[in-house]
Amino acid sequence: MINVIEHVYDAISILKSAIDLIKENGLFIWHERLWDDYLGVASSANDREFQLHPIRIKNVIAKLVMSMFDENYISWDTEELRRLKNQGVYFIGRKRNIIAKTIIPQHPPCFEGNNGKQSIIFFLSNTNSTEKVFQDQLMLVNNASNIKTIVIIQTDKFNNTAIKNLLRFRKIRILISYQHLQNWRKEVGHYFKPCFFILPYLTPNMLKGSATQCVGSSRGHVSIVLMGYSSKRFSNYNAILPAYTNMGIIDKIILIWNNKHEPFIPNFNSSKITFIKANENSMNNRFNVSHFVSTDAILIIDDDVLMSDSLLLSMLLEWGKNTDRLVGLKRDMRFVNSRNEYLVRGKKPSLTIGKTMLFHRKYLEKYMQDEVLVEWNKNRFCEDISMNALIFKETKLKPLFIDMTAYSMRRDLSDIDGASLVNKHWALNRTECVQWISEYFNIHFYGNRSLG
Repeated sequence: MINVIEHVYDAISILKSAIDLIKENGLFIWHERLWDDYLGVASSANDREFQLHPIRIKNVIAKLVMSMFDENYISWDTEELRRLKNQGVYFIGRKRNIIAKTIIPQHPPCFEGNNGKQSIIFFLSNTNSTEKVFQDQLMLVNNASNIKTIVIIQTDKFNNTAIKNLLRFRKIRILISYQHLQNWRKEVGHYFKPCFFILPYLTPNMLKGSATQCVGSSRGHVSIVLMGYSSKRFSNYNAILPAYTNMGIIDKIILIWNNKHEPFIPNFNSSKITFIKANENSMNNRFNVSHFVSTDAILIIDDDVLMSDSLLLSMLLEWGKNTDRLVGLKRDMRFVNSRNEYLVRGKKPSLTIGKTMLFHRKYLEKYMQDEVLVEWNKNRFCEDISMNALIFKETKLKPLFIDMTAYSMRRDLSDIDGASLVNKHWALNRTECVQWISEYFNIHFYGNRSLG
């Protein structure tokens, strides 16, 4: 059923009939545009879209339909959707026996057995359940396609207002009473196999003995790669290392010191930190770390910024929808024009810079295995453009970009000795990088398609 529903007059009855016709274990292949913001009003008297497509279904209908199937494949980003400049979904599912299912969500032993679907656990008090920061977090998780169920564990008694605020999130399926707080692990165990990703929102005292954990899979965690050179940025690490170490979402911090002429030993110790003294000063070093990490998600981030855990979660959830994609921040968007010139401003973003970029660990290995690429980047500052190109060549897709909010921020630290500040010919050098890399990979950053 490809782009069918938008042409009918009763979407619900058509979908119900289609689902009823499919036998147990039968396949449903479905592509449709989704219109959460549609108001039902034509933009003009000659609005062709309005005349040809009488039905606009919302995400909630699509997700209700998909809940009746075991997911084989899902994509929220297709060539057709990009062409039409719309949101939507392409879904392949196998019909399950609904009657045989209980009302309790059924979970496989680990994320991998359920295509990366996760169950998120929030610890909430009566007070902070109504605060905007937690409401924003709940909304973010509730809307993420790779989240199956939200579990709320009460840290005190909820009043009616708090309960009402929570009931609007449809993925909240389990509410564990504050009376069972001390036995929350056992209580959760009644509903789930031991594979879940926990977001702790507890006071420091309550967190003792209840450390963040991801049991059975590294899918819900991320490894951070930091690389430094200037001794004038030592103070940055006093803020960066404790903050990242305390984020439960971070599995490991790879800290690479690229300056063999300037001694540096971090004054913060943690089992999460792997400290590497590089033998040579090369930007390639930040990608030569696959043997140190165990997570699929890799975040490359500079040592002159500090990211909040909520922004990192936003990036990770977006990346989870399509783990082949590169994810960056809107603040880091860069542009390439038709003359293959590197620009800070433009209309259509072409790439993201290496200040903050999230991608799958497989690309670390692909990059380091390309001897020509590694050698060319050895003494240049073009490794981030090269990674953009490598992923674009693989996927034919530009990066995904996340916006920052008042609660999901990246804070600027000292950027003294930054390459783009010291080098007066930075923009020209970056243009040379774009031109060489475009020719090497046989791609165009400008435009929508790869030539290869």
